[in-house]
Amino acid sequence: MRICHVLETSGGGSAQVVHELVRYGLEQGDAVTVIYAPDRADAGTIARLSALPGVRMLASPMQRKIGPRDVADGWKLYRLLKQNGPFDIIHGHSSKAGALTRVAGLFLPGKVIYTPHGFYSMMPGTPAYYGWIEWLLSWLGPAVVSVSLGEFRHSEQLGIASRKLFLIPNGASPRFTATREEARRKLGVDEETVLFGFIGRMEPQKNPMRAIDAFAQAAADFPNARFVMLGDGSLFDAAKAERDRLGMQTRIDLPGMRQARDLIPGFDCLIGSSDFETLPISFLECLHAGVPIVTTPIGGCEEAIIEGRTGFAARDFSTAALATKIRHYLDANAAQRRLMADAALQQSSLFTADIMAAKYRDLYRRLVI
Repeated sequence: MRICHVLETSGGGSAQVVHELVRYGLEQGDAVTVIYAPDRADAGTIARLSALPGVRMLASPMQRKIGPRDVADGWKLYRLLKQNGPFDIIHGHSSKAGALTRVAGLFLPGKVIYTPHGFYSMMPGTPAYYGWIEWLLSWLGPAVVSVSLGEFRHSEQLGIASRKLFLIPNGASPRFTATREEARRKLGVDEETVLFGFIGRMEPQKNPMRAIDAFAQAAADFPNARFVMLGDGSLFDAAKAERDRLGMQTRIDLPGMRQARDLIPGFDCLIGSSDFETLPISFLECLHAGVPIVTTPIGGCEEAIIEGRTGFAARDFSTAALATKIRHYLDANAAQRRLMADAALQQSSLFTADIMAAKYRDLYRRLVI
């Protein structure tokens, strides 16, 4: 098949999913093109995509916010698709690329698929008209793919026609570059330390302050517990200030942006503190490393967490509720934690990149035939 992926954001989980879809498609003998937004591109992601043998990389401008520039950007995307096509499948990823791709696809051959990777309308406090836009645009293509049960239910709530809705959970098959011992040496912790990790952008959606406050509450009576937060962003300085205010400088480490796959095997448990998610790739990467998860009740809990076996989900989004679940993990003994690690690794076999990519490719073929 001739497949074109249109990628608005060139970083984070959506970019990792696209990388796996491109890799798998090329391995199956498909002709694969990737169109990305150069003004939003993550250099590392583009380099990894470009390194895949046989992929064709093209650039087309896209901006995050809705505005008059979208008309010009949509026209440029249409011309690029027309000049480099025809394509059997045009797959738009995330909201802006999905919108522009579906409008351009009205005037092009091929089937247009949209994967939101988290509807913008899922964000707490988002104006209702974002949901109306998603509903309206859903009529412009044959398939809207949700990456978690939570996102699928949200798409139903938006009123999108059931025949257009598909569920393909995210998958990951990380190749870790360090053993547990090597990762813990890099992180400066010994085997007696109970090490919690955080992976993500230091932005309001991820709510790093909630993670810091919950850990501080839960770990007060556990001097061997430490917390390392991998990531950077607009709240980085505020997160450091909150850590310092709580007097946790020696127990909470904020090293900034680091390559998570080098360090995940050293974690004992992942803390998720987001206000909303779909199915975070960080959850899946941790499962693949045998790392249980404690999190707020976000999307992905149903897929990643078997309560008490592969982790714990807080009853609500309060700091106290998250702290209670962190405390549950700390209260477990070493043997119980090993059982949780084994269960997490077993759960990961359901969410591999190849399983995900094969389901997408099967959907492509069904739409093309």
